[in-house]
Amino acid sequence: MLVGQVRAVPGYFDRMSPFSMDVVKCVALVAMLIDHMNDILLSPSSPLLYAVGRMAMPLFALIFAFNMAKQPGRAQELAKRQWKWAIITQPFFAFAFYDHQPWYALNILFVFAVCSQLVAWIYPRTRYCWIKSVLIIAIFAWPLSLASYGLAGIAFVLISVLMLASLSSGKIVPLLWVLSLFSLNAASLMTAPIIEVVVFAIIPTLCLPLFVLTLIDNVEAAGKRFLPRQTFYWLYCAHLLVLGIISVLLSTRGQ
Repeated sequence: MLVGQVRAVPGYFDRMSPFSMDVVKCVALVAMLIDHMNDILLSPSSPLLYAVGRMAMPLFALIFAFNMAKQPGRAQELAKRQWKWAIITQPFFAFAFYDHQPWYALNILFVFAVCSQLVAWIYPRTRYCWIKSVLIIAIFAWPLSLASYGLAGIAFVLISVLMLASLSSGKIVPLLWVLSLFSLNAASLMTAPIIEVVVFAIIPTLCLPLFVLTLIDNVEAAGKRFLPRQTFYWLYCAHLLVLGIISVLLSTRGQ
């Protein structure tokens, strides 16, 4: 079933109702919360919770890619929204991860901001678009690599947009998408045994999101969306603030 779902990904979201799309967002939000709780509050962190958290980025990336692919003419408008929320979120992110990441590590919204900006420049072939694209990637790749997948994350999101935009026929783009999905965990290979990376990172990153998408695709769910617009951004800031406060309280009590 999962192999069949991989083949269906380019047309998958076209079949989804707004209700089903919001269900996918909720699953991704829960996975993100579990991942951040594991990183911030648990010491040592749980490998199983880490594995569950691996599905957050692929699900959010596919939702973002679908919205970007179906309306590339609005890419600059979407980019402005991403930049705004990435900047707003950064203090909350730095606060929540103050004891885990350097202050200049950037949150994941900057990945989506960079990608939407690249689409806004390259899709209409604006002046000096390639030069500007190389510069923005060079500027953000390193600070994003500290906590938000870095160049691998940017590549994965862009390939997701390319795949869902159906700009290329055949299996090449879906194959690149799978390879870029694996590359999200490439950095872990330098710090952990390969068997742990495969079991708790690579396999969950591929299989858990596809399992969720397959499950939702097989359940008939028609109806309107139930999440207010931009809910994700507010919840992203709020959960970082709450986790940061809990982390401070726990560290204070432990002294």
